Amino acid sequence: MDRIDRQELSYTELTALVDGLIDDHTSHTFASLSGWSYVPSPAEVEFYNGLDAKLAMNRRKNQPTPPRIKRPWETPRERDKPPAVDAEAQARLDRLKARLGIT
Repeated sequence: MDRIDRQELSYTELTALVDGLIDDHTSHTFASLSGWSYVPSPAEVEFYNGLDAKLAMNRRKNQPTPPRIKRPWETPRERDKPPAVDAEAQARLDRLKARLGIT
């Protein structure tokens, strides 16, 4: 944003750069914005897409379309989940804050 404020980079150029990053589904930027746990390889994406197609082809007549197979990379990362804090840990944290004078 500083480069925009200094008139070194126009807003149009910035949006073109960001759009380029977001359009690339193999980038870490796209994976982070999508909340993926990791960036899948193209072979892994092809495998799951082919699996969906095979399941759809092998369904019987007048049967509903099978649900989309869950992609493992679309699960949230472990570090994004809030840590489990038990009562004992919370009591220790409160005692430490009291000792240090933190409110």
